[in-house]
Amino acid sequence: MSREAVYTVDEFRKAYDLSSREANRLFNISGPSRTNLDVFMKVYKKSEAAEDLFLVADR
Repeated sequence: MSREAVYTVDEFRKAYDLSSREANRLFNISGPSRTNLDVFMKVYKKSEAAEDLFLVADR
């Protein structure tokens, strides 16, 4: 029987260089699953990059 890999909030915060507040917020949305959090962060980071690009293009 294998166990699913999980993050602690602190491990997650450090892995993605997040503030404690943001790490807790996202952790509460997704739960401790390392797989779920990693996938979530790929989408989350891309949406931030897209938003930054959009905001720069509007200037």
